[in-house]
Amino acid sequence: MNRKVLFTTLKLAFLVLALWWLSRKVDLHGVLGILAKADSSVLIAALLLSACPIIIAGCRWFFLLNAIGIEISVGSLISVVYVGQFFTLFVPGLAGDDVTRGLYISRLAPKRIREALTTVVIDRGIGMSSLFLLAMVAIPSNWAVLSAESNIRWACSAFFGLGLVIFLGCLVFFGLPHRPLESLIDWVRTRVPQSRTIQDVCAVASALVLKRRAVLWCLLAAIFTQALICGMFWLSGRAVGVEMSLLAWMSFVPLILVSNLLPITFAGIGVRDYLLLLFIPATQFSPDRVLASSVLLLALGIINALCGGLIYVLYRPAVKADVVSAEAV
Repeated sequence: MNRKVLFTTLKLAFLVLALWWLSRKVDLHGVLGILAKADSSVLIAALLLSACPIIIAGCRWFFLLNAIGIEISVGSLISVVYVGQFFTLFVPGLAGDDVTRGLYISRLAPKRIREALTTVVIDRGIGMSSLFLLAMVAIPSNWAVLSAESNIRWACSAFFGLGLVIFLGCLVFFGLPHRPLESLIDWVRTRVPQSRTIQDVCAVASALVLKRRAVLWCLLAAIFTQALICGMFWLSGRAVGVEMSLLAWMSFVPLILVSNLLPITFAGIGVRDYLLLLFIPATQFSPDRVLASSVLLLALGIINALCGGLIYVLYRPAVKADVVSAEAV
């Protein structure tokens, strides 16, 4: 049995165990009854909102590529991000989205593939940083609930601490003059093993130092994106009677989103459900309602993934030959 088959088997086994655990934790008939009575107007709002993070992700990528002189239409990039959602449904973690971006960018920017791929990594780093920054702001508002159990308290403390470190790093990056930052990049270039990949990363970093306003907009857009995703959780909860403030959702949804990146299951099934039941006390809302909200979130993800699948069938990007040369950056 090769690694791929073994890995897929383990993920399926985890999925089966998660579903078995959920069946013992909640009343599945009760969950279905709650879903049948869900507020349709709130669900429509959640569905419309669920498209916004994907569109903003395409725009963020556009700004990063444009900052280093790679001109690709924002519509094409949004389409690629949508297709990534389709493959993420089947490939756990970030692999589905990142591999999809890499494959498409090889056609959209064939002369500067390495630099374009570097922007995928940088965009991913910006997205992760935005999660920690949002958690840093929101966790104190819900600390009385989050600190009730030691394991949750330590996880939230770690998130808050990482968010604070990232915030201080942002102050340094956006506050220092560009010359010290360029000197730091040059120091890294001379200290690490020489390779084409390292040189490309340093070249992109140097270009972004001169276009820090674009990076700042990407970071702000990423934070707004994570807030919108928290809004999806909030609306999904409201639709089935889990009435919590949006700020309360923001205090723990970033932890759930990071956990969903672990490649141990499909579409976050099991991981998201367990964490929602962990973070939302049963004394406030019944586990049936919490699981019903998780099912709605899964449905929203599947709908967006199917939209991505349709785009995958219809969208055939032509090889782009007129990308701005690296010397122009």
